[in-house]
Amino acid sequence: MDERARALERPAETLRTTVSPGLFVRREWVDAVGGFDERFGVGAEFPSGEESDLLLRILAAGGRGVYEPALRVSHPDPFAIRDEAACRRRMSEYGVGLGALLAKHAERESGSEFRKLHARLLRRALLGFTLMAATGRGARARRYLAAWRGRREGWRRWRSHGPALEPVAGTAS
Repeated sequence: MDERARALERPAETLRTTVSPGLFVRREWVDAVGGFDERFGVGAEFPSGEESDLLLRILAAGGRGVYEPALRVSHPDPFAIRDEAACRRRMSEYGVGLGALLAKHAERESGSEFRKLHARLLRRALLGFTLMAATGRGARARRYLAAWRGRREGWRRWRSHGPALEPVAGTAS
């Protein structure tokens, strides 16, 4: 993230600049889009992406958002206290959530941007794996590979459910 304040308009920029601890949303917008999709988040089938999904649905419904770097929120690094195997599991889980999130939004009429973003993020993870492996950084290479596998798996799993993935009661897609 950089220090430039800006409107949230594109999915890639929205995902890059918003994280749950620093996300402030008006209650009426949460209600307007049906709240969180409970298929996303810790303990759910897709273990991340719940706040990003909410935000993307709000923006698609006409809401506006801004990235304001002057606002600072402290949050522990989710990878700092984990051993390497746990870190790879977390990378995979985040990847599953991200892959499913992008697949979900790719189903919209304006979904081509989400399909392209998914392809770009798969390439980025694979490139990271290749670069880290080529430079002898095996642990980091395995993290990138876990992210790549997770992103691919989340996309595949969301798409394979097809119409069976209707929103659960109390949520909206």
